[in-house]
Amino acid sequence: MAKVYVMCGLPFSGKTTLSKLISKYDKAQRVSFDELWIKLEKSDPNFPQSGGVDGWKYVCTKAEKQIEILLKKGRDVVYDNLNGRKEHRDRIKTIADKCGAQSIVVYLNTSAQEIQKRESENIRIQARHSVQYKNFRNAQEDEYFIIYNPKTPIDSWLQQFIIN
Repeated sequence: MAKVYVMCGLPFSGKTTLSKLISKYDKAQRVSFDELWIKLEKSDPNFPQSGGVDGWKYVCTKAEKQIEILLKKGRDVVYDNLNGRKEHRDRIKTIADKCGAQSIVVYLNTSAQEIQKRESENIRIQARHSVQYKNFRNAQEDEYFIIYNPKTPIDSWLQQFIIN
């Protein structure tokens, strides 16, 4: 059964780093919201000129289409996005269900202190854009999720939750 790992965590919690590791260890196709936004903004004539919410919706739709195509082919997928609200994660679960795949939320439990440190460093070096996350909601009890704490050795976590 194909799986989609739905990354979930605050900005600067380590979603992209962990999504790349999961993709490598599970040989899953990674779909990155941020990378897709940059690509579409540069090359898609239909990308909303205003960006903002319209751009976000446009990129979400494109990412969801990619995920659906990959799952229908039986491929495992890692969706690297904020996925900060349950209804966003539920949309991916609906796609997975439709494709006969399993949806697994991977929640990054990174401390607020660590996130603030990473965000401050980003502001200093401007490695990436800032993200608003006032509406973020943790994974809920009725979702199938696994938790990654950055203090956990990555190899043992991958062995326990991803490889087996």
